[in-house]
Amino acid sequence: MIILELNINLQNGKRTIRWNQRDDFEQLSDGDIFKLLWSQPKKVARFLAAEKYDKYVPFLLTVPPLLAVFTSQYFRPFFSFSNLLIPCVATVLSSWIFSYLYAILVRWVGSFFGGEANYYAILIVILYAGIPSTLKNIFEPIYMYNMPELVFVFKIVGLGISIYTLVLTVAMVAEAHKFNNGLAFVS
Repeated sequence: MIILELNINLQNGKRTIRWNQRDDFEQLSDGDIFKLLWSQPKKVARFLAAEKYDKYVPFLLTVPPLLAVFTSQYFRPFFSFSNLLIPCVATVLSSWIFSYLYAILVRWVGSFFGGEANYYAILIVILYAGIPSTLKNIFEPIYMYNMPELVFVFKIVGLGISIYTLVLTVAMVAEAHKFNNGLAFVS
């Protein structure tokens, strides 16, 4: 369903009339978001960007970096509380800082191409688009350590998931900015 909005601006005594067209999106539950993220990412992005649905943003900014620290091979021999505290804090802080900076940069570049999203909507869709990669980072070490003879297969599957995450990110940023995937890839 398409809704037309009428905006009338009065500037310097002039009346400017502009019709805005926006799609009416349906409300999605948490379960719908995580299910439809795989098959209908643009629908999910439309909902996330329009509603500024930030219920899981702190979780998505904190837990995936912590999982990366705990599953990295570098810290396995030094598994003690004191040796993990500094990397965990540094990783989480850098995740928050660089995620916000990346969202601001994508919003800024997207604005040159006529993008309409603000930085917070971009941050939300980028974090949700990274969920497949986060799931890969959770399960990949488990399978690699338990079945080392299949490392090559897991690396190929991981590459496919990484490529899908990139495609998902481009599609969701495009939907948030309300332009095509080519411009979203450039931004």
